[in-house]
Amino acid sequence: MEEKYSQAAAHGPTAGDTAPQTTPQPPQKLRRVGTFTFGLLILVVGVVMLVQILVPSFDAFAVAKFAPAALVLLGIEILIYSARPDVKLKYDLLSVVMVFVISLGASGLFTLYDIWNNYGPSRDRAQQRLSQQYASQAAQLLEGCAEVQSSISDLSCWVSFNHPTPDAAAAELEPGDEVGLYLTFNFGAYPTPEDFAKACRTVMEACEAEGLSFSDYHFDTWENDPIEEGNTYELEMSGAWGDKASLESLTGQVRTTYWYDGEAFDTPQEREQYALEQETDSRRSALEEEYYNTYGDYPDDETLARMMASTAETAAAL
Repeated sequence: MEEKYSQAAAHGPTAGDTAPQTTPQPPQKLRRVGTFTFGLLILVVGVVMLVQILVPSFDAFAVAKFAPAALVLLGIEILIYSARPDVKLKYDLLSVVMVFVISLGASGLFTLYDIWNNYGPSRDRAQQRLSQQYASQAAQLLEGCAEVQSSISDLSCWVSFNHPTPDAAAAELEPGDEVGLYLTFNFGAYPTPEDFAKACRTVMEACEAEGLSFSDYHFDTWENDPIEEGNTYELEMSGAWGDKASLESLTGQVRTTYWYDGEAFDTPQEREQYALEQETDSRRSALEEEYYNTYGDYPDDETLARMMASTAETAAAL
């Protein structure tokens, strides 16, 4: 009997035995990720366009800067569905791609719009408007400055913003902006660098007294046409330093240019050397012409050298 029982156990359960029962799993719902976000994005774009048509003053570009919110919404959609075990995700590739394209495109468009407003032609026009305003005020002020009024040949101003200018029509100077005065005195009005520096100092003090505090100054005595002979002066400085500098210090900052026969030189020695070379060349040409008129030919180098030495001795004796 025991032997039969062992054999039956070895062959497993009989036909009358039942298998263990398992709990059936509920079917997973299929969710297309990206469809909801894309639909909502299209809805927002349509509403913004409709409002722009009905309300022309509405700033649609102000809404475009929030375009990255669509990417945030897409990420939330993915996280919510991923956390649900009863949901099977399927990415709507077209919707996801369109969300990225529209979001990045709107953000780029807003960036370009912002750059155009803050740094485009309207910004330049605002700077030009303020430049002309400051130039008019400075010219009116210096007309009453007897020390320099008759010596000024040209005056202009320039303005450079160091801040964004979303409303260029109403833009004004702010701390950190730069405004400079460019003033040209008549050539020959001041015989020495010290006289020129004194005139510059007079202009700076007059501007400061009337509240025209320029961040930069540029003074010179240049002319449009080449200068045959004489000196021109130039002085550049920041307003904060120039207002406090002594006359001696300003004079030391003056850059002098030495002119001769329409040529500019940095030092008087260079000018003298050039003048001597020009004089020598002129004398050589005159001697060659004189020799040719007498002998019908030009002198060789040795003969020309003797002639040059002879004329030099004659000039020294005189």
